[in-house]
Amino acid sequence: MKKPIFLTGLALFFGFNAALFAQAPSAQSSVDTLQKLSCAEPTEVFSQALLTDSANLLAGFALPASSELSAAAASAPVKLHQQNFQAAFKKLDERQLNRVKAFTAAELAAPAGVAADAPLYYPFSGPDLLYAEAFFPNARRYLLTGLEPVGAMPLLASYQPEELAGSLADMRKSLHAILNFSFFKTNDMRVDFRGSRLKGVVPVLLTFAAKAGFEVLNINFFYVNTDGSVCRTDASALTAIKSPQIPGVELTLRRSGSATSQELIYLSADIGDAGLAKAPQYMALVQKLGHGATFIKSASFLLHKPYFSKVRELILDTSPRILQDDSGVPYTQFAAANWQPVFYGTYVKPIPMFGSHNQPKLTEAFKALGSKPLEFGIGYRHSKRDSSLLLFNKTPVL
Repeated sequence: MKKPIFLTGLALFFGFNAALFAQAPSAQSSVDTLQKLSCAEPTEVFSQALLTDSANLLAGFALPASSELSAAAASAPVKLHQQNFQAAFKKLDERQLNRVKAFTAAELAAPAGVAADAPLYYPFSGPDLLYAEAFFPNARRYLLTGLEPVGAMPLLASYQPEELAGSLADMRKSLHAILNFSFFKTNDMRVDFRGSRLKGVVPVLLTFAAKAGFEVLNINFFYVNTDGSVCRTDASALTAIKSPQIPGVELTLRRSGSATSQELIYLSADIGDAGLAKAPQYMALVQKLGHGATFIKSASFLLHKPYFSKVRELILDTSPRILQDDSGVPYTQFAAANWQPVFYGTYVKPIPMFGSHNQPKLTEAFKALGSKPLEFGIGYRHSKRDSSLLLFNKTPVL
């Protein structure tokens, strides 16, 4: 099993003995090193086959006959789930993702000085690997952040038939908005999973990993202390983790037939100014891990508010390029001397819920600079006729 890039990177960043990470298989070497921080040793170990099969079952894909989940996969609730998700994914591909991928190929080549596989930073994402991967398929690391709890690895073979049926139905209901409108309804996720065994973001991350064609090689649950030290732990222990510690999960992913892996990290953190004042290790972590692009979509216009100034400054200071809808960094924050904008689609004032965040200067910029066609809807204005995307490339320092 490949060693997790994220935890190895943190070993270098925070001064752990990196040699220990290179000597043994990933799970053991990571545990051995992190035990030096007086962390409890994780007891949960999941095979690559179980991780991948669980992701495929959740996503409605067929499993091999040899899978330890084959009995569950043969049940009527799973067959119904497969039919529903296969139909939903087909519509999503035709309406959205195939067009997003064409846009990516035509418009999102990495600018000079940025590696083609540079990491992606996606704040306010929730568990949206779906669009992160569609826009940035080659990123070697996806760093996602949301308020939703991490959750746990779903042990699907242990579910009773009625539990499995209910949990998969909850999954379909909770993902309805992002599959149809391109964004999560956070309150729906909380309500839909309240009585389900599929809690937190892990089941959704697994589902979208399978949808993107990934095998799941490894999963690590961890938390980040205020001094920056990182402790691996069991998922059950994360429920007791409170601010200022930051709980998270790391998945190691690989496309079938590929020789290289990609990392997915999700951090459950409040990144408003008050939250970051309590947990400054979040800012340090993002900066040290580095990224070649920031992606912002359906972010409730939080970056327009004065009490999200720290993460807004972090994005502007550290991002070589930013792809966002109008709910991201306000247009007036992009100094003309520092950023080269490219606009796509049609900018229309925000939906009534966010009507106070209209951007007249952005309207003027669209008229002055023009925009390229956008063949799909994105964000809160999810119809392609009134959707827009904004791409900002940082001007190179000469």
